[in-house]
Amino acid sequence: MKYIEELQNGDAFSYKNKIYVISSDIDNKGRRNCLSLFDGFPKWFNSSETVELTQLFFVDQNNHFIAIKETKKEEWYIIIKL
Repeated sequence: MKYIEELQNGDAFSYKNKIYVISSDIDNKGRRNCLSLFDGFPKWFNSSETVELTQLFFVDQNNHFIAIKETKKEEWYIIIKL
């Protein structure tokens, strides 16, 4: 879990079963504007809101997974479902 204030422009995160991408827009109250990838609507998040950082990938013509935004190795999370 991370606070919105810890994220950088273009980072993707999940919040209440939706995926968002954070933009560079900040209002005068310090809230960050984020775009929902499910319905395309923007949503303002308080900087103290906690979210789950996630990664977005696409598949190229050779069926290789390519990260949309590269991250440092220590920021990767491995999720194993049993």
